[in-house]
Amino acid sequence: MKLKTGGIAFITGLTMFVSGAWAGPVGVQRTPSAAQLALLEAQKVKISHDMLRPGVKGPLWASYSDRYTRLDDLIARIQRGESVSPDEIDEALQSVHR
Repeated sequence: MKLKTGGIAFITGLTMFVSGAWAGPVGVQRTPSAAQLALLEAQKVKISHDMLRPGVKGPLWASYSDRYTRLDDLIARIQRGESVSPDEIDEALQSVHR
């Protein structure tokens, strides 16, 4: 009985160890794809064109300017190879569609 219990405990421990190794590193962020970077750059260009439309003044211009600056900063960080959260990329891609 002791041998059976010990064997089960050993197999369970081994399984937990191996499955953790297969899971990959925790907290490592993936590199944004070239397509995502191209989308971010396209949105930056779109916002810059929107800022130059006639009638864009005051709070609306400030909103466009803020989004442009955040996109520019995000693109620069990606191009420098800095760690960027996938959530931050998703938020930047969705913010223009609001």
